[in-house]
Amino acid sequence: EDPSHSGQVVAPDGVRPGKYAAASYTGHNFRPEDLLRFAQAVHDDPGAILEPEEEALLAILSSRVPGFDHANPLSPAAAGDTDVNGEAEGEGTCLQQLQSGWGCIATARGLNGSEVASTLLHESMHGLFYAYEPLRKASWSFWEDVCGEEDRALWKDFLSSLGYDSDNEELCVNEMLAYLSTERELLARNAVKPSAGANASASAATRLRKLQDDFVSFVATQPTLPNL
Repeated sequence: EDPSHSGQVVAPDGVRPGKYAAASYTGHNFRPEDLLRFAQAVHDDPGAILEPEEEALLAILSSRVPGFDHANPLSPAAAGDTDVNGEAEGEGTCLQQLQSGWGCIATARGLNGSEVASTLLHESMHGLFYAYEPLRKASWSFWEDVCGEEDRALWKDFLSSLGYDSDNEELCVNEMLAYLSTERELLARNAVKPSAGANASASAATRLRKLQDDFVSFVATQPTLPNL
């Protein structure tokens, strides 16, 4: 998610407060194949090793997720892109077995009760994005067919202000579902950078609220979707 270090293996002793945006997030989400790609990147880096917690997570997924086998090298398809529905492009038995709506969500340690509740609500929307195809397709449809260039630019600016890699289009759509379905105050606080001035901040906040209302209304009208 970090735009400056995406795709890199970071040593644990190199992580310090403020250096990596993702390290400050209270929750995380990913697909099992994302973890496989990470494990393979660590394996291919002579100076990197998996942390015990990462080994434990790989073992858990190996026992729970059909087709997940981190002991075997990734197929060529593992390094490929995904299409708009989150399906892997290309061939590869391992990833084909994994394309079954599996996703992982987590909260950080040390959160209080209300922080856990709000984080789980947000991360659960990511879980639905991975697992529930109609909702994923509806989110993509809103992004591609309803949002104009200005709306997409506004959303990317918002995500950038939080440290996300806004060049990752799937991330933009996934986070749009999570934030616009669950947040209010955060949208206003992080509408634009403080240097933009009060008027610009107020304008961006108003536009984000409208974008949120439009998104929720659009998704609610789609067939076979749960109420948000």
